[in-house]
Amino acid sequence: MKKSIKFINIALVFVLFVCSFTILSACGDKDNAPDKCPCYTFVSKEEVYRFTDETNIMNLPNGIVYGLLNNKESGIIIRPDGTITVKIILRDIKSLLELANIDLSTILNDVDLDDFVDLYVSGLFPGFSFDNVKDSLALLPKSTGIGLVGLDFESENIKKLVKALETKPRSIPKDFIVPEGLGIEYNGKYFIKNVTSADGTVMKGVFIGDNHSSDTDPYVIMTMYEQAKKDGSIMQMIKTRIEFVQISMFAEKEA
Repeated sequence: MKKSIKFINIALVFVLFVCSFTILSACGDKDNAPDKCPCYTFVSKEEVYRFTDETNIMNLPNGIVYGLLNNKESGIIIRPDGTITVKIILRDIKSLLELANIDLSTILNDVDLDDFVDLYVSGLFPGFSFDNVKDSLALLPKSTGIGLVGLDFESENIKKLVKALETKPRSIPKDFIVPEGLGIEYNGKYFIKNVTSADGTVMKGVFIGDNHSSDTDPYVIMTMYEQAKKDGSIMQMIKTRIEFVQISMFAEKEA
């Protein structure tokens, strides 16, 4: 039962992490664009940021979290047309499950996936159902801008998984292999605006989405800043904080 609770906790963190990019970000209204207001800006050319080993999730050791990321595929891309892509691609999910001491093939013995969806998922992602896994996942990019990447529905491994999830009692095959490169990708809009912290520090904030009023308090906090390297050179950074699930992600701009 303890492993089931741990599974639910990790699943909830994942759901909150995903939905935070679209429903909890502090954003301006649809007029928040450089041609509408000069206080909002975009980058002048495409910028790519890669996550660093400072990245921390739920106070796990930084090196462990960084080691789970495929950093060549993960990162933040911001463009001069006002669009942003955030990709979180895991390099080795098997290690993550071992770290949490979770055996997927047995964990669902104590978890009712339909109840989990009703309680935690359906309100955030209407229409999601394990009765039709592929179509439910296809809804996410259209409704939220977020999608799962790395799932090959033509592979026998995923076909067996889908069949097991769509058949009651729902389960995960004992021989299921978590595919490498599995992750999430968010595509949406952004704008940059200077913000002032409580102590008077002026920071460059990156706001994502366009569905919220400008007076919304941000749960997802993205800031751009400069940081000195040991050799004295300056690197451009983006820090993303999701405070209510204790996530801090640091990304360095590629040269």
